[in-house]
Amino acid sequence: MSQISKNREVILPKLTKWQQEAFDIINGQKGSGKTFVIKSGRQRGKNFLINILLITYSLENAGGVSILIEPTISQCGRVFNQLKYALDGLNLLRSSNGTTLTITFHNGSQIIFKSAEQKEALRGLTCSNILIFDEAAFISDDIIEILLPLVNVNKAPVLYTSTPLFTEGYFYRMYARGEDGRVSKTVSFDWSLDKYDMSEFLPQEQLDFYKENYSEMKFKTEILGEFISDNSYVFGDYRKCSGK
Repeated sequence: MSQISKNREVILPKLTKWQQEAFDIINGQKGSGKTFVIKSGRQRGKNFLINILLITYSLENAGGVSILIEPTISQCGRVFNQLKYALDGLNLLRSSNGTTLTITFHNGSQIIFKSAEQKEALRGLTCSNILIFDEAAFISDDIIEILLPLVNVNKAPVLYTSTPLFTEGYFYRMYARGEDGRVSKTVSFDWSLDKYDMSEFLPQEQLDFYKENYSEMKFKTEILGEFISDNSYVFGDYRKCSGK
């Protein structure tokens, strides 16, 4: 629950086991400068957890700024609308601007939605609550490097979430760093099928369907939630034919 006044609280929806484990560690890390990484297959609740974290950070840290980075403008609009719809009717918002993709709470906190497509225009922002890169494996390293200084002043935590792709690039390096365990300020979470029982969300018959109809590479990354290497496959650079 997130305290918003002396007499009223917001009760957040129930999370899955893997979502709750990540939430409990990531929540309340404002000013810690820590890095968190979630590797996950499709439809495991990444966006749902992102929305819960953005709401929680905004309610519990008055006047702060959270920033969500998506690969494309259309993805920004989708998550903006999801969050706005979830908050409508709760009397928590001062405003929500669909043009600038900014949500402002009565306590002065803001959530700003930006796209990696905006490139150099992303400079100049400041993040004090939490900076989140969604589908980070599909955001180029140079864009991530442009944005990381946004957290320097306030040491805001950074969260990377993504369906995995190749064993290279910023997302993979951050995940490997946190999984290694020797870097205390980086924590990685593995939401792959071999770690959690997700049969409630992905029944065996659906898993069998994907295995039969997806390419081996797509099945491994999007369904199993595992990284692949370019040289593991005969057809070379999967990025050029993945549509990502």
